[in-house]
Amino acid sequence: MNYTLLLLTFLLPPAASVAPFRPLWLAPAASWEPGRLPAPDSLRWPYRPLRVNETMVLDAVLFQLRTAELLPESNPTLQLLAAELLSRPTLRIQLAGHTDRIGRSKENMKLSEQRAEAIRAYLIRAGVAAARLIMVSYGDARPLYPAPNERNRRVEVRVVE
Repeated sequence: MNYTLLLLTFLLPPAASVAPFRPLWLAPAASWEPGRLPAPDSLRWPYRPLRVNETMVLDAVLFQLRTAELLPESNPTLQLLAAELLSRPTLRIQLAGHTDRIGRSKENMKLSEQRAEAIRAYLIRAGVAAARLIMVSYGDARPLYPAPNERNRRVEVRVVE
């Protein structure tokens, strides 16, 4: 299935639209160009609505080693998540922070909490109500890939209602 075509079907305004259309989540305003979509692998968010009790790894949301600092390539996915949540105001989500296995477990637990908080803060700045965002942290206890691997530094989203 052609995801670009699918995206265009849902995102393009009607032909009679007067105001210029710039989807918030496609790219930062400074780099956005009309008619240009990001490369398919730059948006790893599934191109379908979030589902209750489903967990999704935000694998395009990455953090700097040993910090909760979001890397710039995280913005498109976070903007898409914010847009989805703003369009469905009754959804509540759980943000689960994870780390790789570099460092001490206690420090990793704190870091995973800070990473979930970084995503939460981003979503709140985008207009999502704080009461809709639940945080948990797992530290290095639930790796998805053999350690050490930067993809274990992640936040997962689970729709709780």
